[in-house]
Amino acid sequence: MMEFHWGDRDPRWAGISSDRVTIDDVDIHVLRADPASVADGATADPGRDVDPDAEPILLVHGLGGSATNWLDVMAGLARTAPVVAVDLPGFSETRPPTPRAARITPQVAFLVRLLDTLAWERAEVHGNSMGGLLSILLAGHHPDRVPRLVLANPTFPGDVRASLVQLDRQSASRLAPFAVSRRAGLAALKSLYRRSTPEEVYAGTESLVMGDAERMRPPLREVGIAHATDAMRLEWRAESMSHAASDLLTTLIRRRREVREAAAAITADILLIWGDEDRLVNQAAMDALTTLRGDITRHDLAGVGHVPMIEVPDRYLALVDTWRTTVDVPA
Repeated sequence: MMEFHWGDRDPRWAGISSDRVTIDDVDIHVLRADPASVADGATADPGRDVDPDAEPILLVHGLGGSATNWLDVMAGLARTAPVVAVDLPGFSETRPPTPRAARITPQVAFLVRLLDTLAWERAEVHGNSMGGLLSILLAGHHPDRVPRLVLANPTFPGDVRASLVQLDRQSASRLAPFAVSRRAGLAALKSLYRRSTPEEVYAGTESLVMGDAERMRPPLREVGIAHATDAMRLEWRAESMSHAASDLLTTLIRRRREVREAAAAITADILLIWGDEDRLVNQAAMDALTTLRGDITRHDLAGVGHVPMIEVPDRYLALVDTWRTTVDVPA
């Protein structure tokens, strides 16, 4: 699926376009928006001053997600700075050089190369779910590249055993096979695809990540179903998903110390947004991150699930705007 002018599909997406960049001979799909494009799309705030020295913004999706997860907040974020949302290797429209490229360590290295390719010395980074974990590792390993960090329901190692026990039946059925082995997870995923329609697959994902599925806007649901259709059709998508999911669980269990050390090394100002109806990232994990980093600005959203930028995009933008007024980041 390829859209070049997303405003043709929904007014909220005016000024957002699809683009391709090449990194190490791999064709990468991104979404772009900037103050000029959203102004042309009549989505910018005409009374808002554009800071020519504002840091650009990089948006990183979660496991099984895509750049389109950020569609409802991109124009709002782009009022003051260029914004890029990326399809990580192995997801959506970015085919990886090998399925293993979808694993955690290669993805962090990819994000560094993406910043270099975009010619962004520094960027404000937003990460959701697995993308939050990648953003923590990026900011911790390369603190000079990330002056501000927004984490939306990030995956983080709290008490892993307690987290697994607290998973509801639906969440456990999706994740448990990957905890057994990558091959078991891949087999379970292919079985789901064989017995389901794209609409059913996406409905299952929607009920898993949303606190209130009624908040899902129809245009975003249409995009999600199209992605599910592609995922069921393209063999490399399932292979990549299996590598990413199994390695994510391994990282949370066996590489806990590395993740925590990276979080401790971050020099960026950090905003943490967490929906208290999240079925995948629980409060204990967020408390562990908050305890480790006492300087975090944290907002818990009542009744919101795993993807606040989809479920409550205006609230997300308001929290980011308010937080920015409280931090002073040198250009």
